[in-house]
Amino acid sequence: MLRRAAQKESQDMATSLEGLLYGPGIADIKIKIKQDSEQKENREEVLALAFDFMQNIQLPKSPVNEIFYYQQLTVCIFDNCWGQNKNHTVIRMLLALTDSRIFSKVLHNFPVRGHSFLPCYRDFALIKKELNKLDRIFTVHQITEIIIRSAKTIGKFSVKEVEATDIIDCNKWWQEFYKNNSVTEESKTLPRSEAISFNISGFSCFKYTTKLTGNVKVYPYIDGLVSHNFSLLHPGVADYEVNFPTHLAYPRGMIPIKKLKMDHIKKYSVFVDKEHKPFFDVILEWPTNNNPDKD
Repeated sequence: MLRRAAQKESQDMATSLEGLLYGPGIADIKIKIKQDSEQKENREEVLALAFDFMQNIQLPKSPVNEIFYYQQLTVCIFDNCWGQNKNHTVIRMLLALTDSRIFSKVLHNFPVRGHSFLPCYRDFALIKKELNKLDRIFTVHQITEIIIRSAKTIGKFSVKEVEATDIIDCNKWWQEFYKNNSVTEESKTLPRSEAISFNISGFSCFKYTTKLTGNVKVYPYIDGLVSHNFSLLHPGVADYEVNFPTHLAYPRGMIPIKKLKMDHIKKYSVFVDKEHKPFFDVILEWPTNNNPDKD
Protein backbone atom coordinates (compact mmCIF):
# COMPACT_ATOMS: atom_id res chain seq x y z
CA MET A 1 0.00 0.00 0.00
CA LEU A 2 2.84 2.35 0.87
CA ARG A 3 4.52 1.63 -2.47
CA ARG A 4 1.29 2.33 -4.39
CA ALA A 5 0.77 5.57 -2.50
CA ALA A 6 4.35 6.65 -3.24
CA GLN A 7 3.92 5.81 -6.96
CA LYS A 8 0.63 7.78 -7.16
CA GLU A 9 2.22 10.77 -5.44
CA SER A 10 5.18 10.75 -7.86
CA GLN A 11 2.83 10.47 -10.86
CA ASP A 12 0.71 13.40 -9.62
CA MET A 13 3.85 15.47 -9.12
CA ALA A 14 5.12 14.63 -12.62
CA THR A 15 1.76 15.57 -14.15
CA SER A 16 1.76 18.85 -12.26
CA LEU A 17 5.30 19.69 -13.37
CA GLU A 18 4.47 18.77 -16.96
CA GLY A 19 1.50 21.13 -16.89
CA LEU A 20 3.61 23.96 -15.53
CA LEU A 21 6.27 23.48 -18.20
CA TYR A 22 4.05 22.65 -21.19
CA GLY A 23 1.32 25.27 -20.70
CA PRO A 24 3.46 28.44 -20.85
CA GLY A 25 5.47 26.95 -23.75
CA ILE A 26 2.37 26.53 -25.91
CA ALA A 27 1.12 30.00 -24.92
CA ASP A 28 4.44 31.56 -25.92
CA ILE A 29 4.37 29.73 -29.26
CA LYS A 30 0.81 30.89 -29.97
CA ILE A 31 1.78 34.51 -29.30
CA LYS A 32 4.87 34.19 -31.52
CA ILE A 33 2.90 32.59 -34.35
CA LYS A 34 0.18 35.25 -34.09
CA GLN A 35 2.77 38.02 -34.33
CA ASP A 36 4.41 36.40 -37.36
CA SER A 37 1.03 35.88 -39.03
CA GLU A 38 0.13 39.55 -38.58
CA GLN A 39 3.47 40.62 -40.06
CA LYS A 40 2.94 38.44 -43.13
CA GLU A 41 -0.44 40.01 -43.96
CA ASN A 42 1.33 42.84 -45.79
CA ARG A 43 3.65 40.58 -47.80
CA GLU A 44 2.13 40.21 -51.26
CA GLU A 45 4.71 37.64 -52.34
CA VAL A 46 3.41 35.25 -49.69
CA LEU A 47 -0.28 35.86 -50.30
CA ALA A 48 -0.17 35.64 -54.12
CA LEU A 49 0.37 31.89 -54.52
CA ALA A 50 -0.87 30.80 -57.92
CA PHE A 51 -2.64 27.62 -56.87
CA ASP A 52 -4.56 28.98 -53.83
CA PHE A 53 -2.21 27.02 -51.58
CA MET A 54 -3.19 28.78 -48.38
CA GLN A 55 -6.93 28.34 -48.92
CA ASN A 56 -7.00 24.69 -49.97
CA ILE A 57 -4.44 22.93 -47.77
CA GLN A 58 -5.87 20.35 -45.38
CA LEU A 59 -5.17 21.28 -41.76
CA PRO A 60 -4.82 18.66 -39.01
CA LYS A 61 -7.75 18.40 -36.59
CA SER A 62 -6.10 19.90 -33.55
CA PRO A 63 -6.85 22.81 -31.19
CA VAL A 64 -3.50 24.30 -32.19
CA ASN A 65 -4.06 24.26 -35.97
CA GLU A 66 -2.21 27.51 -36.48
CA ILE A 67 1.02 26.11 -35.02
CA PHE A 68 0.95 23.02 -37.23
CA TYR A 69 -0.03 25.03 -40.30
CA TYR A 70 2.81 27.49 -39.89
CA GLN A 71 5.51 24.98 -39.00
CA GLN A 72 5.14 21.80 -41.01
CA LEU A 73 3.53 20.14 -43.99
CA THR A 74 4.01 16.44 -43.37
CA VAL A 75 3.28 14.78 -46.72
CA CYS A 76 2.56 16.12 -50.20
CA ILE A 77 1.47 13.41 -52.68
CA PHE A 78 1.45 13.94 -56.45
CA ASP A 79 0.51 11.70 -59.35
CA ASN A 80 3.68 10.36 -60.94
CA CYS A 81 3.02 12.26 -64.16
CA TRP A 82 6.18 13.53 -65.84
CA GLY A 83 5.99 17.09 -67.10
CA GLN A 84 2.64 17.88 -65.49
CA ASN A 85 3.55 17.29 -61.83
CA LYS A 86 7.07 15.89 -61.82
CA ASN A 87 8.90 18.97 -63.08
CA HIS A 88 11.48 21.54 -62.01
CA THR A 89 8.98 24.31 -61.25
CA VAL A 90 6.95 22.29 -58.70
CA ILE A 91 10.11 21.14 -56.93
CA ARG A 92 11.50 24.70 -56.71
CA MET A 93 8.16 25.97 -55.39
CA LEU A 94 8.13 23.41 -52.56
CA LEU A 95 11.80 24.10 -51.83
CA ALA A 96 11.00 27.82 -51.55
CA LEU A 97 8.33 27.02 -48.91
CA THR A 98 11.04 25.65 -46.59
CA ASP A 99 13.74 28.14 -47.59
CA SER A 100 11.38 31.01 -46.68
CA ARG A 101 10.51 29.28 -43.35
CA ILE A 102 6.80 28.97 -44.15
CA PHE A 103 7.13 25.23 -43.45
CA SER A 104 9.90 23.50 -41.55
CA LYS A 105 9.65 20.27 -43.56
CA VAL A 106 7.95 19.05 -46.74
CA LEU A 107 7.83 15.39 -47.75
CA HIS A 108 7.07 15.15 -51.47
CA ASN A 109 6.05 11.67 -52.72
CA PHE A 110 5.27 10.23 -56.14
CA PRO A 111 3.56 6.85 -55.51
CA VAL A 112 4.04 4.10 -58.08
CA ARG A 113 0.86 3.48 -60.05
CA GLY A 114 -0.91 0.38 -58.75
CA HIS A 115 1.10 0.33 -55.51
CA SER A 116 -0.93 2.96 -53.68
CA PHE A 117 -4.55 3.12 -52.55
CA LEU A 118 -5.41 6.73 -51.83
CA PRO A 119 -8.92 7.99 -50.95
CA CYS A 120 -8.86 10.36 -53.92
CA TYR A 121 -8.75 7.40 -56.34
CA ARG A 122 -12.32 6.52 -55.32
CA ASP A 123 -13.33 10.14 -55.94
CA PHE A 124 -11.81 10.01 -59.42
CA ALA A 125 -13.81 6.84 -60.11
CA LEU A 126 -17.07 8.58 -59.14
CA ILE A 127 -16.32 11.47 -61.49
CA LYS A 128 -15.28 9.15 -64.32
CA LYS A 129 -18.50 7.15 -63.92
CA GLU A 130 -20.55 10.34 -64.33
CA LEU A 131 -18.50 11.47 -67.35
CA ASN A 132 -19.04 8.15 -69.12
CA LYS A 133 -22.79 8.73 -69.11
CA LEU A 134 -22.45 11.67 -71.51
CA ASP A 135 -22.00 11.43 -75.24
CA ARG A 136 -20.27 14.79 -75.70
CA ILE A 137 -19.00 17.70 -73.60
CA PHE A 138 -18.49 21.14 -75.09
CA THR A 139 -17.26 23.47 -72.35
CA VAL A 140 -15.22 23.54 -69.15
CA HIS A 141 -18.29 24.75 -67.26
CA GLN A 142 -20.05 21.47 -68.08
CA ILE A 143 -17.15 19.49 -66.54
CA THR A 144 -17.40 21.65 -63.42
CA GLU A 145 -21.10 20.83 -63.05
CA ILE A 146 -20.46 17.12 -63.63
CA ILE A 147 -17.76 16.95 -60.94
CA ILE A 148 -19.94 18.72 -58.37
CA ARG A 149 -22.98 16.50 -58.92
CA SER A 150 -21.02 13.21 -59.20
CA ALA A 151 -20.89 12.86 -55.39
CA LYS A 152 -24.02 11.74 -53.54
CA THR A 153 -23.02 13.84 -50.55
CA ILE A 154 -23.87 17.47 -51.24
CA GLY A 155 -20.83 19.71 -51.01
CA LYS A 156 -18.27 16.89 -51.09
CA PHE A 157 -16.58 18.26 -54.23
CA SER A 158 -15.78 21.90 -54.89
CA VAL A 159 -14.27 23.15 -58.14
CA LYS A 160 -12.30 26.30 -58.88
CA GLU A 161 -12.27 27.33 -62.52
CA VAL A 162 -8.86 28.87 -63.19
CA GLU A 163 -8.77 32.33 -64.71
CA ALA A 164 -5.81 33.99 -66.44
CA THR A 165 -5.38 36.23 -63.38
CA ASP A 166 -4.74 33.10 -61.25
CA ILE A 167 -1.74 31.97 -63.33
CA ILE A 168 1.58 33.30 -62.03
CA ASP A 169 4.77 33.09 -64.08
CA CYS A 170 6.74 30.54 -62.05
CA ASN A 171 9.03 29.30 -64.83
CA LYS A 172 11.03 32.52 -65.00
CA TRP A 173 10.83 33.07 -61.23
CA TRP A 174 12.70 30.03 -59.96
CA GLN A 175 15.64 30.45 -62.33
CA GLU A 176 16.57 33.63 -60.46
CA PHE A 177 17.17 31.73 -57.20
CA TYR A 178 17.76 28.08 -58.10
CA LYS A 179 20.06 26.20 -60.45
CA ASN A 180 18.72 24.32 -63.44
CA ASN A 181 20.84 21.24 -62.75
CA SER A 182 23.11 19.91 -60.05
CA VAL A 183 25.13 16.87 -59.00
CA THR A 184 25.06 15.18 -55.61
CA GLU A 185 27.25 16.63 -52.88
CA GLU A 186 29.05 13.29 -52.50
CA SER A 187 29.88 12.98 -56.21
CA LYS A 188 31.16 16.51 -56.89
CA THR A 189 34.77 15.30 -56.79
CA LEU A 190 34.11 12.43 -59.22
CA PRO A 191 34.54 12.65 -63.01
CA ARG A 192 31.51 14.11 -64.81
CA SER A 193 30.62 10.76 -66.36
CA GLU A 194 30.40 9.15 -62.91
CA ALA A 195 28.61 12.00 -61.08
CA ILE A 196 24.92 11.59 -60.19
CA SER A 197 22.85 14.35 -61.83
CA PHE A 198 19.54 15.78 -60.65
CA ASN A 199 17.38 13.63 -62.91
CA ILE A 200 13.86 14.14 -61.53
CA SER A 201 12.32 11.18 -63.35
CA GLY A 202 14.66 8.79 -61.52
CA PHE A 203 13.39 9.61 -58.02
CA SER A 204 10.11 8.95 -56.19
CA CYS A 205 10.59 10.85 -52.92
CA PHE A 206 11.86 14.37 -52.25
CA LYS A 207 12.49 15.87 -48.81
CA TYR A 208 12.84 19.60 -48.12
CA THR A 209 13.75 21.03 -44.72
CA THR A 210 14.80 24.30 -43.13
CA LYS A 211 17.83 22.55 -41.64
CA LEU A 212 19.32 22.23 -45.15
CA THR A 213 18.23 25.38 -46.98
CA GLY A 214 18.53 25.25 -50.74
CA ASN A 215 19.02 21.47 -50.61
CA VAL A 216 16.80 18.57 -51.67
CA LYS A 217 17.23 15.05 -50.35
CA VAL A 218 15.95 12.52 -52.88
CA TYR A 219 15.20 8.79 -52.78
CA PRO A 220 14.78 6.43 -55.75
CA TYR A 221 12.01 4.70 -53.74
CA ILE A 222 9.59 5.96 -51.08
CA ASP A 223 10.90 5.01 -47.60
CA GLY A 224 14.04 3.66 -49.27
CA LEU A 225 17.49 3.43 -47.68
CA VAL A 226 19.46 4.92 -50.57
CA SER A 227 19.38 8.71 -50.76
CA HIS A 228 21.21 11.59 -52.46
CA ASN A 229 21.54 15.25 -51.54
CA PHE A 230 21.43 18.04 -54.15
CA SER A 231 22.20 21.72 -53.59
CA LEU A 232 19.91 23.77 -55.88
CA LEU A 233 20.31 27.29 -54.49
CA HIS A 234 22.51 29.60 -56.56
CA PRO A 235 25.87 30.22 -54.81
CA GLY A 236 25.35 33.98 -54.71
CA VAL A 237 21.80 33.81 -53.27
CA ALA A 238 21.01 33.64 -49.56
CA ASP A 239 17.99 31.65 -48.42
CA TYR A 240 16.36 34.72 -46.87
CA GLU A 241 16.39 36.41 -50.30
CA VAL A 242 14.04 33.81 -51.82
CA ASN A 243 10.55 35.19 -52.42
CA PHE A 244 7.54 33.99 -54.36
CA PRO A 245 6.48 34.99 -57.88
CA THR A 246 3.93 37.76 -58.33
CA HIS A 247 4.03 38.51 -62.09
CA LEU A 248 1.16 37.19 -64.19
CA ALA A 249 2.08 34.66 -66.85
CA TYR A 250 -0.54 36.12 -69.21
CA PRO A 251 -0.97 39.87 -68.47
CA ARG A 252 -3.35 40.30 -71.42
CA GLY A 253 -5.80 37.93 -69.76
CA MET A 254 -5.87 35.51 -72.71
CA ILE A 255 -3.61 32.47 -73.05
CA PRO A 256 -2.12 32.14 -76.56
CA ILE A 257 -3.25 28.99 -78.40
CA LYS A 258 -1.30 27.09 -81.04
CA LYS A 259 -2.36 28.12 -84.53
CA LEU A 260 -2.90 24.49 -85.53
CA LYS A 261 -5.10 23.93 -82.48
CA MET A 262 -7.06 27.09 -83.25
CA ASP A 263 -7.75 25.81 -86.76
CA HIS A 264 -9.14 22.60 -85.27
CA ILE A 265 -11.40 24.58 -82.91
CA LYS A 266 -12.78 26.57 -85.86
CA LYS A 267 -13.69 23.37 -87.71
CA TYR A 268 -15.19 21.84 -84.57
CA SER A 269 -17.23 24.94 -83.63
CA VAL A 270 -19.58 24.34 -86.61
CA PHE A 271 -21.04 21.31 -84.79
CA VAL A 272 -21.45 22.98 -81.38
CA ASP A 273 -24.95 23.43 -79.95
CA LYS A 274 -26.37 26.96 -79.91
CA GLU A 275 -26.41 26.85 -76.10
CA HIS A 276 -22.61 26.56 -75.95
CA LYS A 277 -21.73 28.57 -79.07
CA PRO A 278 -20.93 31.82 -77.15
CA PHE A 279 -18.15 30.00 -75.27
CA PHE A 280 -16.41 29.12 -78.55
CA ASP A 281 -16.97 32.57 -80.01
CA VAL A 282 -14.85 34.00 -77.18
CA ILE A 283 -12.13 31.36 -77.60
CA LEU A 284 -11.83 32.08 -81.32
CA GLU A 285 -10.91 35.69 -80.49
CA TRP A 286 -7.88 34.64 -78.43
CA PRO A 287 -4.33 35.26 -79.72
CA THR A 288 -2.46 32.44 -81.45
CA ASN A 289 1.07 31.17 -80.99
CA ASN A 290 3.10 29.81 -83.90
CA ASN A 291 5.70 28.23 -81.61
CA PRO A 292 5.07 24.44 -81.74
CA ASP A 293 6.63 23.95 -78.28
CA LYS A 294 4.15 26.21 -76.49
CA ASP A 295 0.37 26.13 -76.05
